[in-house]
Amino acid sequence: MPLGFESDLCELNIKPANQNQTLGNWSCATGLTALGDMNFTARNYQDLIDHPVEIAYFTKLEFNVRGISHKMAITGRHNANIKCLAKDLVIIYTHHIDFFNGIVPFDKYLFLTLVRTNAYGGLEYKNSSSLICSRKEMPVLGEHNITPEYTRFLALCSHEYFHAWWIKTIKPDSFHQLDLNTENYTQQLWIFEGFYLIL
Repeated sequence: MPLGFESDLCELNIKPANQNQTLGNWSCATGLTALGDMNFTARNYQDLIDHPVEIAYFTKLEFNVRGISHKMAITGRHNANIKCLAKDLVIIYTHHIDFFNGIVPFDKYLFLTLVRTNAYGGLEYKNSSSLICSRKEMPVLGEHNITPEYTRFLALCSHEYFHAWWIKTIKPDSFHQLDLNTENYTQQLWIFEGFYLIL
């Protein structure tokens, strides 16, 4: 961490290692605020590190939910039916936003999705998520079968998206302004990965 500059505005400018090269067909995907081509800004260092950045050749998926832009950048070999995926995600995310009475802690949202032969997992960020899934969990082009594998991927998308509220916004007091020079302890994390309320 840049000591003494924790509150300063940050800029990120991405360039090829060799100035004579270009990024070619590769694109950059991040939830950071764009200033221009491959140039981004963050309010401070903590804001900067809460926005993952990926440069790759993507399959891009875009859709709106309650007027908010949502994007998914899919990396890796796949044969995904992205129209089907967008349709199903709109249903899920509309429910999430309505669950929180339309109060949304972001003005755009991005999913960075890496498709592998056999992998699964996710991590939430301020206005984005990093997802890993297997090819069999993506909806197949030309089909619209809600398979158990596809349901598992939709559940992952739903889970990480929910964390935009329930972890990134609603969280222990000690996590609102992190001290990045030391560990930040809480005994409340058990409740953030999911629980059942029986009434």
